[in-house]
Amino acid sequence: MRRRFCGTITVAWLLAVLAVRDTQAASFTNDFSDNQAGHWVSVNGNWIATNQQFEVTSGSEKTSSVYYDAPYSDFVFEARMVKTAGSSTDNLGFFFNGDPSQTDASGNWLNGYKVFFGIGEWQLSKFVAGSRSTLQGWTPGFTLNNGLGRWNKLRVSYAVDTIQVYINDILQGTFTDTTFRSGKLGLTLFDDSQAGVGAFDDVAVIDNGMVFNWTRRDAVAWLGADSPVLTIERHETNTGPVTVECFTRDGTAAAGIDYEPVTAILTFPIGVATQTVTIPWAKSAAFAGVKSYTVGLRNPTGDFVIGRIATQTVTLLGTPNPAATPILFTSNRNGRNQIFTMNPDGTEAHQITFGNTDSSQGRWAPDGRSVYFIRNQQVWAVDWDGRNERYVTEGQTLAVSPNGRQLAVSRFNGFGPAQDLFLYDLTTGQSRLLADSIGDDLQPDFSPDGSTVAYVNYGSFEDVYFSNIRTVNMSGGPYQDITQYDENYVGFPDAPRWSPDGTTLLFLNHDLGQNPLLQTIRIDGTAFADYWGSSQGAMSAPVWGPDGYSVLATLNGRILKSNYPSAAVMFLTEETSANYATDWLPRSILQSTNRLGQLSVSRAVDHVLRFDLSGPAGTNFVILTSTNLTTWIPWVTNGVPESGVLTVEDDSYQAYPLRFYRTVTP
Repeated sequence: MRRRFCGTITVAWLLAVLAVRDTQAASFTNDFSDNQAGHWVSVNGNWIATNQQFEVTSGSEKTSSVYYDAPYSDFVFEARMVKTAGSSTDNLGFFFNGDPSQTDASGNWLNGYKVFFGIGEWQLSKFVAGSRSTLQGWTPGFTLNNGLGRWNKLRVSYAVDTIQVYINDILQGTFTDTTFRSGKLGLTLFDDSQAGVGAFDDVAVIDNGMVFNWTRRDAVAWLGADSPVLTIERHETNTGPVTVECFTRDGTAAAGIDYEPVTAILTFPIGVATQTVTIPWAKSAAFAGVKSYTVGLRNPTGDFVIGRIATQTVTLLGTPNPAATPILFTSNRNGRNQIFTMNPDGTEAHQITFGNTDSSQGRWAPDGRSVYFIRNQQVWAVDWDGRNERYVTEGQTLAVSPNGRQLAVSRFNGFGPAQDLFLYDLTTGQSRLLADSIGDDLQPDFSPDGSTVAYVNYGSFEDVYFSNIRTVNMSGGPYQDITQYDENYVGFPDAPRWSPDGTTLLFLNHDLGQNPLLQTIRIDGTAFADYWGSSQGAMSAPVWGPDGYSVLATLNGRILKSNYPSAAVMFLTEETSANYATDWLPRSILQSTNRLGQLSVSRAVDHVLRFDLSGPAGTNFVILTSTNLTTWIPWVTNGVPESGVLTVEDDSYQAYPLRFYRTVTP
């Protein structure tokens, strides 16, 4: 028994709250000190308020329950509870957001959520028209007091779409579900022998509408763009004016250097649900990479409390250079699969996609200004610095043509059972069928000259499954099998990538022991060979570097780089948060300025240096070389032809550093 903490609230105030909040009953607490259980309605079992607690004895059904006769939608529901007789392994708990008017043969409500615990474990279930599913199966509850006669405190918080479960004031889990947004709240006891006895005390329901929250947990701002504007919300708007204080706190971003600190009192008049606050950029802000700071809430007034989203992280994106960070990779290091860039040595990782939806399969546009990727079985694009996300077309795998004008995408053709390969024109938005084989056609990759697409066909014969790498000309026509797997010799080659010289395909496969390995094959189907493999875990699809020697792959979540044809490797990422490389920028990108810059280029496989300098017609490039980084000698002076691309070749180049600048002819 405990003193009722709302005992000093006046009757007039309580009636006023009930009058203005007709969609949800008011908060209440009940310690049963007067042996009264008003508003509680028995569903099954024998319930009585006695001994200054709410006691229950099993009835004719295994599940006994009682509900509070008022609806709730956003709330905190808590109670202390104890099993005093019956099976010590059976359980106590809550129904919430439910309908107690109908029950199943065991006494469970046909609709609503149920959270309950037994010896050492707890579970969260959902009943929809009597069909039961689990949001959280039986899970150890390390804070539970086990055994008959041992009290435990259970608390459930529900707000908007989020369920949080606490046992003895320790958070056990957070779940998102919107099946039932409101309903009745109930207490429940389960005993398989129908001989259970238990008790509940200090039952309380706190209105979760009287809560201040940020509308989201994170925000993103780009250097040079508008200052981030953040929103605070409340669901209960019939009270006012009420206030809450917001404040900023440094993370890797520093107040006064990267952003201007803010401490502000926000006022919510009656009827107002949201207010915004702007966090200005610092005038001196100038940085590369990613920084962040936190914005918090505190000191609410008017019986409001701070809710579950009490802080918001603001991520600041500086100015990464795609030429400096040419490797694209996917990682879930921040909770969701997102696209990142990094240096060839694994440094300077920059996140460029954000949000609550997974993004993967990033591919560069040839000019390095955009990245295409897959999200929700659709092709999206984003600028290289993380700005300007936009939908492109439908697709589940993709490749970008060397001229940047077309995509090869796999998707279902109408209502057909398998995916086919389509060519999507980025200028017109039109698609045409490129490959239509029996089975799925996936994982395309363009040849360096753009004339051919390699892809994987997944087939089967009498329930025997296998795959083959095929090629098809851009002009269409019959495909060509590069590998020759069938039902007699099963193989699973996957995700082919062209070598920079266009002669060889590198791909992922598995040996007879199902160990992953990388293999190569000439484009004419000859010289099939193992390159590198591992028996130490899972590998990802490979990426061939533009120098013709470097190969990227992933082993157990860590991106590695090897030097073809050598199998020696180095790891570029240390953490194992599902990292896998997806592309390497194929050419050097020059920014549209007249500034002097550094250009590092390696020789191609045939020992001829090849690289493209892109720019509008009339752009002149002056390229110098040096053996000592002091004396610079002009090496190439040339203008960009009408094609817009200047290709430089020199078989005498000895991998010296290069320096360049550019001028534009008026």
